[in-house]
Amino acid sequence: MRKVLLCCLVPLVLMACQPISGPGEEPVPTPSPTFDPSPTPDPSPTPDPSPTPDPSVTPDVPNFTGHLPQGTEQEFRSELVRLWQDYRGIYWYDRDTYPRQSFIWYLVDSRKQPWVSQRNAVSVSEGHGYGMLLLATMAWHDLIDGQQAKADMDAMIEYWKAFPSDTDPRLHAWQQWGDGIDLQTGEGEPGNLTNRPGNEANSATDGDLDMAYALLVADRIWPDAQPWNYGEQAQILLDAIYDNLFTPNLNMTVGDWVRPNTEMYRVTRPSDFMIQHFEVFSRLDQRPERASHWDNVASNLEAITQQTHDPVSGLMPDFLLHDWQGRYDRPSGRVLQSDTDGDYYYDAARVPWRLAVAGLYGIDSPAAEVANKIQDFYFAESQGEPTQVWPGYWLDPERRNQPMQTDWVDMTFIAPLLPAVALSDRQEHQQWREDLYQYLTQQPMASHYYYGNSIRMLSLITALGFWPIP
Repeated sequence: MRKVLLCCLVPLVLMACQPISGPGEEPVPTPSPTFDPSPTPDPSPTPDPSPTPDPSVTPDVPNFTGHLPQGTEQEFRSELVRLWQDYRGIYWYDRDTYPRQSFIWYLVDSRKQPWVSQRNAVSVSEGHGYGMLLLATMAWHDLIDGQQAKADMDAMIEYWKAFPSDTDPRLHAWQQWGDGIDLQTGEGEPGNLTNRPGNEANSATDGDLDMAYALLVADRIWPDAQPWNYGEQAQILLDAIYDNLFTPNLNMTVGDWVRPNTEMYRVTRPSDFMIQHFEVFSRLDQRPERASHWDNVASNLEAITQQTHDPVSGLMPDFLLHDWQGRYDRPSGRVLQSDTDGDYYYDAARVPWRLAVAGLYGIDSPAAEVANKIQDFYFAESQGEPTQVWPGYWLDPERRNQPMQTDWVDMTFIAPLLPAVALSDRQEHQQWREDLYQYLTQQPMASHYYYGNSIRMLSLITALGFWPIP
């Protein structure tokens, strides 16, 4: 039985934390990490500087219905370009291979911290999905050089193909280790890579879903591309997702390693409830007979969300358990990662962003109102101050909707509230929306870590009307 945790969040539980000085004060920035921001690349060309955004170009997302913070289209584009350059400068890594392989080095800025247990872990499929989504989005809106972006997308596909899941090789193995990193100090470069050993070369659902979506976007940008046809590669993932990640009653499992007649077959993860992804899968799956499957998955996720969110706060737990009688509930203890699996913590922090996407982009989604409820709860709890957004809330009956701690803040929990508040037309949320936007755009990338920074980028893209719809 699989015992080692599938999600990369275990070493990241305290990873992006910032101490705060007191109510209303800015958090004390974490010192910039020491690392080489330019790993040795292969002979591929150096990316051209991102072009100056064209103020006459508006997002090609006519269905965006959200409420924007103050700013012009040109200003939003400029902020996304600047932040992408910062993000790429820290996390993007090109392997010295031919063809080039590229990945998001998710521990590059935290591997020397005392709370990181697996310092030689370099890549996770979750981060690969984030990287592909960001790359495709920036190219979709002509925010980066298109030729270089296509070369980068090809390099990310090469990396996925080099590290397949042992359970289904069409999917990406969830984590890779590098032999060039000192396990004691975290010093070094990735070196030679292997999938995580110990029967752990299996997939994680969130990475697979995001990679498939990113490839569908890429296929619209570069149709019939070579050497990788993005539509064909998306279809490979859709076939594998269909074959591996759902129970007969459409419970979505956490990876291809989950087998029938096991306790994990009952587990699902609300942060994987990407309702808008499945609407796109229904339209673009090259096997049209499966359209109803994707539609039913989306409807099921809507129903589970309505059934399980807290009626006061909207909060959902990191994981849910299915009882095979049509009911889901929070686990009372550890089911995969920690004793907080039944609480609102580092997995569920993504829920407001994930659920908001559908509501902001033309889908009649009741689940989006749950995202709106979560941000309104945080608005009241924090008194509209981003630096009072506490990371984690208990959901057990004795401590329900009480913060786990009030000593530090984390971008992971703050960023998803921006797309959620974009759903709200309430006047009292206007300044809250402005303050969240300023926090997300003004905080230095180096004062946070991979997980929060990735969610920051994707939350901004969603909240500013730049989410791509292929």
